[in-house]
Amino acid sequence: MQLKACIKKDFIELFKTKKWFTLFFASVGCALLSALIIVIFKVLQSSGVDVSSFTGGDAELASLFAMTYSTSFMYFAIYLTTYFTIVMIVFYGGIFSKEIKEKKWIMPLSCGIKAENLVLSKVIVNFIGLFVTLLTGCLLNFIFSLTLCTSGGLSVGTLLLYYLMVITFVLFMYVLAICLNAITKNNKIAIVVSIVALILLPEILSMISVSNISLVNYTPYLFLNLVMSAGAVGLNTISAVEYIAASVTTIGIILLLVVLALSFNKIKKVEK
Repeated sequence: MQLKACIKKDFIELFKTKKWFTLFFASVGCALLSALIIVIFKVLQSSGVDVSSFTGGDAELASLFAMTYSTSFMYFAIYLTTYFTIVMIVFYGGIFSKEIKEKKWIMPLSCGIKAENLVLSKVIVNFIGLFVTLLTGCLLNFIFSLTLCTSGGLSVGTLLLYYLMVITFVLFMYVLAICLNAITKNNKIAIVVSIVALILLPEILSMISVSNISLVNYTPYLFLNLVMSAGAVGLNTISAVEYIAASVTTIGIILLLVVLALSFNKIKKVEK
């Protein structure tokens, strides 16, 4: 089976490249940095420094200095959905165009392997690899949060839901970046469009309302907004319809992107 052979080859290549290890340690680094912030707060507190005095009585600002599950997760989520995601977009937003430019697909295509199998294999293998890196970072942050912080009213079950949301959103951005590159065969277009979608699109969607509910709440960006607030906006304030709509939209866009990536695979023409 062609796809099975391609997946096996791509898994071998995955661990031979620096990209996966870079993302793995970046995910771990996000967890360590968030833990370091909590440790600094603890050191300041044990030294008799009232960190809440830095906020000037602002309750919302004071929450940034609280040693709770939500604060620990919030810092982790911020690092993961900004710096980590941008690096990830740069890595995967040029994966196909680079291989085509380096003529790495000429031999497989000449041997009769279908281009769509080469594309799907890359998408699947790197999806699994990225999921492992995200899961590792989330697990470390979870352990650090339980060890260093108090619950602050946030249950362990709710915290686990936040991890699910942040993983879902980052994987969504991954599919967007890698599939855009497969569709356009241009790394600049894929990277720029994906970064714009990460930074600007949530703001644009938040300005549009449907039945007095922000349009952003019906998209994958609902998960981004929730993890960035990490407790400031209660999960119970979002209706079941919004959760379902956001989930269906996320899955629908991912499937559409994959289908388009498999359809736009005129590799031979590009290579010539």
